[in-house]
Amino acid sequence: MGTNYFLKKNYCPHCHRGRTIHLGKSSCGWQFLFHKNRSVKDYKSFCKFIKTGKIVDEYGSVITEEEMLQIVNKPKDFLHHDHCEIIDGYDFIDTDFS
Repeated sequence: MGTNYFLKKNYCPHCHRGRTIHLGKSSCGWQFLFHKNRSVKDYKSFCKFIKTGKIVDEYGSVITEEEMLQIVNKPKDFLHHDHCEIIDGYDFIDTDFS
């Protein structure tokens, strides 16, 4: 079982609206799978990008930047995903997935 993470941009705490961008997915035993897009091309751009909004998981829990970085920086001996691009040891994919 895995958990998807999202960045909410222009988030309104009153109506809970805003643009939602998929950051990636954490699954037990696997590297974090980053969802590559125009703003996220590698780990460095991901770290910069998560500062631009509110991070939430698929269950609506708010995740701090520090917690998100702990999630994506699991030990590197975890399995890599098939059909992904490995950039600096991290897994990236630019197609939709869940």
